[in-house]
Amino acid sequence: MRQPSFTHFFTGWLCLLLLGLLASCGEDSFLIRRGYYHDNGKEKACLLRYNYDWTKYMQRNPSGMSVRLKGNHTGEQTDLTNNVTRDEFVVDADTFKLMVFNLSPSEFGSLTFYNETDMDSIRVKVNPLYDHVNQTWEGDLTHAQEPETIGVGFATVVVSKENVERGDTIERKVTVYPLLSTLHLNVHVMGLKNMKNLAASLTGMADGLYLSHPDLPTDTCNLYLDNWTTTMDSDATNGWMTTSVQCFGLPQNHRDLANRDSLLNTLKLAFTLRDNTQRLYTFHVGDLFHYDDDGIDLSTQVSAYVSLNLRLVIDAGLPDRTITLPDVIPSGGSGFNAEVDPWEEGGNTDVTF
Repeated sequence: MRQPSFTHFFTGWLCLLLLGLLASCGEDSFLIRRGYYHDNGKEKACLLRYNYDWTKYMQRNPSGMSVRLKGNHTGEQTDLTNNVTRDEFVVDADTFKLMVFNLSPSEFGSLTFYNETDMDSIRVKVNPLYDHVNQTWEGDLTHAQEPETIGVGFATVVVSKENVERGDTIERKVTVYPLLSTLHLNVHVMGLKNMKNLAASLTGMADGLYLSHPDLPTDTCNLYLDNWTTTMDSDATNGWMTTSVQCFGLPQNHRDLANRDSLLNTLKLAFTLRDNTQRLYTFHVGDLFHYDDDGIDLSTQVSAYVSLNLRLVIDAGLPDRTITLPDVIPSGGSGFNAEVDPWEEGGNTDVTF
């Protein structure tokens, strides 16, 4: 009788090794490909696989993401991961709602998350501008920080008993939408050549929102605006002051622009002139906002999450909203200006419309 050779022993040992590797290291992916999924002792289960699109509206992928998956009867699962393009969950039969947002709550410096353990009531709110010291014209207003970029995506999936019996893998694409709006503010100023710098505040803006229920009303906050760009008119005397800031836009219960009350938002513009005196203008501007077309279809079901870019224009053509700065001699200039108005010696002048 022919004895087994060393080659036969080696071949048999190699086959056993390969079978062991399949059983121990690659079991999940191997069984998913067969359409029959086992997990943690469960005889059968379904795999939910989510593919995330951050770039359609958010421009680039974040460095990490937080994912919440909640079943109507099977509880909530969470994941915090640096793999921002795909995520997987093993589930039983149920209806599942998924929510994803960039980073983790603790990684935001300008935002605070409330009720973060409850997906249905989680809320984000902008933090105060802690290091800001109010000037006299600001009064006791507390201003908000400019929030960091944040976006959110949702998906709902129904997993049937048949999906579990077959060990199905269900895939869904989730598009992430930005939550912030960009406010563009344009102010036309007569006598702009006499200005040294400009600071402003705007009241009545949204201080945040509920991630799962953006239609719920929120509180308001105040924005501090001190980063302006100057564009002179052709006469080199008058011109435009412009600025842009990220924010949560208008409060949800006051987003309809058709019949907004002017008193809902107040804009204060504090001009420091070249002689270091100050001129203060106060306008009620709640009725002056306009939405920019950002190319997103507002008729879709995600319209409540769409960032609505705002524009606010203060122009000489508007009734009672003309800003005219007086001619002044720059501080440190020689000679005496006999035409200096008395207010220029007194510091602040408040002009309210």
